Amino acid sequence: MPARGKGGILTIGNLICLTPRDSYVADNPIKRRGFVRWLENQTGPFVRSPGIAFPYLVGFLRKNGALTNDTRLVMQHDRIEGPTSFEEILADKADISRGDCDVLFITAYTDSAREAYRRAREARAAYASAGKRLIVVLGGAHASALPDEATRLGHVDATVAGEGEWAASELLADVVQGRTIKPVYRAAFNRIRDRGTLAIDMGIWRGLKNPPHQVLASTHFARGCKLDCHFCAVFLTNGPTVRNRDVADVAEEIRSQGPTITRETIDQIGPGAYNSILRALVKMPVVGKRWAIA
Repeated sequence: MPARGKGGILTIGNLICLTPRDSYVADNPIKRRGFVRWLENQTGPFVRSPGIAFPYLVGFLRKNGALTNDTRLVMQHDRIEGPTSFEEILADKADISRGDCDVLFITAYTDSAREAYRRAREARAAYASAGKRLIVVLGGAHASALPDEATRLGHVDATVAGEGEWAASELLADVVQGRTIKPVYRAAFNRIRDRGTLAIDMGIWRGLKNPPHQVLASTHFARGCKLDCHFCAVFLTNGPTVRNRDVADVAEEIRSQGPTITRETIDQIGPGAYNSILRALVKMPVVGKRWAIA
């Protein structure tokens, strides 16, 4: 256990959120050719949907004070950024001098679980070389289906099963207070009905290396399913009953994800080949009128 910080409280220097590649893709990389692939390699991805699990998690943690400005947020999306060693992540994205320890959150489906475990081992090795403590946590559908697998095999320190926001908050509180980390953190499926409960932060994806020019997002208006189909993981990750969110919350969330660039402000769009083409199309006399937003 590292020495405690001010007031006997441990500080988390970096919170790293990792989305691994699918295991079969990591084992046998697909060689993609063509003009569009070449252009994306030169300018960065055009349009991607990085996912909303981490935006909801980070938004909730920030809103409830579990993640403060004292902790550096590091986003690593292997599916978008490609394979990146943890030595490179520590050098380019994280600040290893911050805090008493770091926390790595990995989200994985079953088809990416093996790659998630490999990345967890790689992260531990990099932190061991750096001489800093790292707490590795697995969440997502695979952790909900098999909550004891990753810890039993020694790949991670803890798993977050089910609805992650409250369980992750409890885990971070245990880290800060210096309490023993439990192998499984699980929250009850009953906490999203009240207004103001969830919060989404899509701005976290700006920290990616060569981020997509346009990021697609979506919104949860409900979680859970009452059908309990044997082949489906929804009831494991989001609960066995349907729980609707507050309508006003959903409406505000959708509006918050609206376009930041309009036809009137198109000149404020960032650099890049894709954005240059978009700016030119919007300004064309005939075509531009069909573009309500950028």
